[in-house]
Amino acid sequence: MARAHTRRSSRQKNRLESELERLKVHSGMGFELSVRWVPNSSSDRHGEVRGTVIYVYDDCEDRALLTLKHEFIDYHISKEVIEPLIKYINVQKCMIEDLIYSRKERLVKRILKLL
Repeated sequence: MARAHTRRSSRQKNRLESELERLKVHSGMGFELSVRWVPNSSSDRHGEVRGTVIYVYDDCEDRALLTLKHEFIDYHISKEVIEPLIKYINVQKCMIEDLIYSRKERLVKRILKLL
């Protein structure tokens, strides 16, 4: 029984790795990514990307493939759209904070002269 499970695990791992390679070739992106299949039916997530590793927690083979595709797409949207936008917002936030601080200091100095 353990051998059947090991063969199933090995086959599923190979399917996920093959699908990831197919996604890389067809999209021309994600060559830095790898996949790890870590079946965990008690997880509240189907998968996630940590660093450059896509972790797939689904124990069902078809669902695991779908999760791999989802995480692959999500990784690229985050990398190409979300992360640059967050950096831009943070730069704007810093500029606004600097402006507010300098205006506050100028106002404090004016009020101080009145006292």
